[in-house]
Amino acid sequence: MPEAEQLSDLIGAIYDASLNPELWLPVLEQTSRFINSATATIGSRDMLQKHTSFSKAWGYDPHYLQLLESHYLKINPLNEGAALTRVGDVLSIGEVIPYTQFYASAMYLEWGKPQGYIDAIQATLEKTGTALAFFHGPHLSSALSRRRTGSHGTGLGRSPTLTEHGRTIPLPG
Repeated sequence: MPEAEQLSDLIGAIYDASLNPELWLPVLEQTSRFINSATATIGSRDMLQKHTSFSKAWGYDPHYLQLLESHYLKINPLNEGAALTRVGDVLSIGEVIPYTQFYASAMYLEWGKPQGYIDAIQATLEKTGTALAFFHGPHLSSALSRRRTGSHGTGLGRSPTLTEHGRTIPLPG
């Protein structure tokens, strides 16, 4: 199916889910496949209480989702940067904090890296002075390296990289 048709179907599915909340999990799966993410989440962040919660989450290993909700959302190094976004912003990790800082964080080393995540996008859906609603989708290394480098080959023999502020950095192994 052509990309424009996939997008049109996805937009229609989102409108349907806004009227029937039981449709959100299939819509998150459809969204994840469209943007080539490993999982998909709709959630909110209360910036005064420093609390993040998920309304709907699709595709997570239950063990890692429990760890995320009970511990890692509280120490997520991206929380402060998310507060600076505007409605409609769609940002990757490197647009919020330096990748090197994220890759050195406990959240990445203990939670993201074991699952193969190397990047994520987050879209700010709604925002007030003290809270925001978001869509979040982490990317696996193979999916992201193809998307970022434009390569459709195996990439054997070369290390995948990301570009951050005009500087090329290697992806963590």
